[in-house]
Amino acid sequence: MEKPFEPQVAPSPDRPTPLPVHSDGISLEFKGRDSWVLWNYEFRGGHWTKPPYRADEPGRKADSTDPDTWCSYRTALASYEDGKADGVGFVPEEGLVGIDLDHCRDPQTGDINPGAMKIVNQANSHTEITVSGEGLRIFLRAQMTTKRRRAAGVEIYPGGGGRYFTTTGLHLTGTPTTIESRQDELEFICSEHLADPTATSTTSVSRSTSMISINDAELIIRARDAKNGDAFSRLWEGDISGHASHSEADLALVSHLAFWTGQDTTRIDSLFRQSGLMRDKWDERHGELTYGERTVTRATSTSVSTSVASQHNQDIEVSSQPAPAHELRVLDDVEIMNQPPPTFQIDSITVEKSLVVWYGPSGVGKTFALAAYGCALATGTDFFGHEVPRPGPFVHVLAEGASGFGLRLQAWKHASGVPAKTCIGYYTVQGAVNLLDNDAVSWLIDTIAPLGPSAVAFDTLQRCMVGGEENSVQDMGRVVDAADRVRRSTGATVLLAHHPRKDHRFERGSGALRGAVDTMLSMTISDDTIQLSCTKQKDSAEFAPISLKLVPTLSSCVLRPAAQIIPTDALSGKQAELLAALRSGATAGGLTGPEWKTLVPEVVDRTYYKARTR
Repeated sequence: MEKPFEPQVAPSPDRPTPLPVHSDGISLEFKGRDSWVLWNYEFRGGHWTKPPYRADEPGRKADSTDPDTWCSYRTALASYEDGKADGVGFVPEEGLVGIDLDHCRDPQTGDINPGAMKIVNQANSHTEITVSGEGLRIFLRAQMTTKRRRAAGVEIYPGGGGRYFTTTGLHLTGTPTTIESRQDELEFICSEHLADPTATSTTSVSRSTSMISINDAELIIRARDAKNGDAFSRLWEGDISGHASHSEADLALVSHLAFWTGQDTTRIDSLFRQSGLMRDKWDERHGELTYGERTVTRATSTSVSTSVASQHNQDIEVSSQPAPAHELRVLDDVEIMNQPPPTFQIDSITVEKSLVVWYGPSGVGKTFALAAYGCALATGTDFFGHEVPRPGPFVHVLAEGASGFGLRLQAWKHASGVPAKTCIGYYTVQGAVNLLDNDAVSWLIDTIAPLGPSAVAFDTLQRCMVGGEENSVQDMGRVVDAADRVRRSTGATVLLAHHPRKDHRFERGSGALRGAVDTMLSMTISDDTIQLSCTKQKDSAEFAPISLKLVPTLSSCVLRPAAQIIPTDALSGKQAELLAALRSGATAGGLTGPEWKTLVPEVVDRTYYKARTR
C-alpha cells in the first residue's frame, strides 16, 4: 500500500520572510475582482498568523466577510509595493476551491515531496508556491461534497466560507495557468486523502463500469450504434462536414470519446490517434500544453461532457446547469417595450455590449483615439467631454505597432496626472488574433474573460482577418460572427479599427460589416485638425463631431480637444517644425527625445526645450 503524503515540519521562532508577490503570475481571473486585501505577519498564540488588512487604509484590519473592506487588485498591489504590507490576498467566491499542501517543498532546492506532486497532478489546475516557500496551493473550480477539510499536510478550503487566500503569483511550472473545473478530481482527492467515504459527485455522468472497461474495438462499435452514432461515425472516419473548422471537429470527436471512456484522458488520446481526424497538429505545443492536450482538457469539462451525454440519451445526474449564454427568447410586444433601453458605455458615443467599427486613414490617429477611449473607460475619466457611467477594464489587441505603444500609454498617464507605475486596467494582446480562426478566438475568450473586460478592440481589422477578403460578404460575415462571439462570451463592447475607402467617406470592404454593427465612428483629418464623427448609431441620435489635435507629450502624443490647443501661429517656425515632426514620428510608433530633436536640422536647444513644453 502506498504511503500517504506526510509533511515535513521544521518550525522557526523567527519572523518569517514571505516570498515577494509576482504580479505577472497571478491569474487574470483573480485580478479582475474587487475582493482584494493586504496581510501582515502577527505573532499570536505561539505562532505566526496572517490577518487581513485594508488596502485603502493599510493600518486597519479587513474583514473577509465584509465587502466594504475589500478593494481592487491594483489598489492592493500599489499598497503592497509601497511597503505597507507583507503580501496580498483575495476573498474567493463560492465555487472556487483552494487545496493547501503544507511543508512539502524545499525552499532552497525547489524539490517537492512526491506525495504532494501526486495531488498536484491529480488536480491538474493552476498551482502556485505559497508565501513561506515551503508549501503549494492549488486553485480549482468545484463544490465540496464532504464535511472534512483537513488531513496530515492537506487542507481544502472552499470559497464563500468567510476565508481569504494569500497569493504569491509564483506559478508552479508544469501546471496549468488557468483555473480549471475539477469536480471529479476534487472528490477523488478528498476520498483518498481525507478518508471520507461519503463524498459523492453531483455532476457525474452515470455509466456502467463494464461500459468503460470494454476494449477499444467494442467501444467504437457501441459509439456507432448510439443515438448519435451517425455523427460519431463521420467524425471517426475524418469527415469534418457540419463543423466550422477542423479544430471544432476535433473537439466534437474528443467529447464523444470522453463520454465513452469515462473521461480517461490517456485513453481518449490513444483512441483519437486511431481516428481519421488525427494530424500532426495534435502534438504541436501551444504554450505549456500540446494542441491535443488542450483539446482533451476542454472536452472533459463538466459542461461539454454533460452536453455529449445528453446527445447519447444517457442517464445524467446534475445538481444545476446554467442556461447557455446564447439561449434565445421570444417576447411579445408588451414585453419588448418593457425592456430597458440601451446603456451607453461612453455617453452618446458607444453602447455597452455592442459592436463598433472605428475607421479612418493611416496616420489619422486611430490608435491614439482607441488608447484615449480605453484609458477613459478603465479610469472613469471623461472621453473628450463625454462621461463614462461605468468604468471597466479595456483589452487592446495590438496587431500592429505594439513595440511603441507603451510610449503612448505613458504620454496619456502623464497628461492625465496618473502615476506611470499605476495599473489602470488597460490590457494589451501583443499581436494579431485571427478572427477567422476559431481556435484563436477561443484562446482570446478564455484568456480575457476572467478580466471582465468592458471593451475589446481589434487594431486593425485587416490584420485580424488573416486569409480573408475584405470585399467578401462571406468572410466579413465570419468576422462579424467571431466579434459577436467575443461580445457574448465576455459581455464586452467590441471595437474594430478599420480603414476607409479612397474617398474616406465610408469604411473599406463589404457592406455586410456596416449592416451588422451598432455604431460606426469615422476619423478624418484636415490640416492638423482631426474630426471624430458618427456615421451610424443604431439606437440613438448621432453625436456632434468632436474636433481633436495630436499634442506632443513626453516622447509621444496625446489627443486633446482642438479648442484647448495653442494655435501654431503662436509658435516660431522651428518650434512648429519640431511639433510636426513629433506628430509624424509618434504616429509611426513613438520617438525618444534625442531622436525627435534630430528630425529638424540646426535646431538650438532653447527652441527644442520650448517646443517640449507645448
